[in-house]
Amino acid sequence: MSTRSAIVLSNKDGVQIIYCHHDGYIEHNGRILNKHYNTRQAVQELVDLGDISVLGESIDTCIAYHRDEGEDYEYTAARLYSNHYQMLKEEFEGSDYEYLYIFLQTGKWAVISSKDAATKGTCLLNDEIAMLNRSEFRLV
Repeated sequence: MSTRSAIVLSNKDGVQIIYCHHDGYIEHNGRILNKHYNTRQAVQELVDLGDISVLGESIDTCIAYHRDEGEDYEYTAARLYSNHYQMLKEEFEGSDYEYLYIFLQTGKWAVISSKDAATKGTCLLNDEIAMLNRSEFRLV
């Protein structure tokens, strides 16, 4: 079973979204996005790959459905929405995404967990990682 997630790039013209099939949880994809995709240019290059199977620490180590698996780019290209509300309605609600990572126009990552969406809403990814780090520290 995979932990599915979506990666979103917010622009002044709208939002672009791609799907990621594996390891979508914060401890994996969240940390990789926060550390290795922390500029608009890096996130744009990632989104330009289209849907991915695996998020790598660099564009070259990602496994993209089109580039690496030969799937038709028409079906794997990033989807563009005019605003966050439309994207959330069409992509996140009722989907099997467990996490939605959003690179905000401020240059920070936000995350929505499907299990916490109704009560917690959107959180800054740095805050969620810090919370994980604190709980991992206590377990040691």
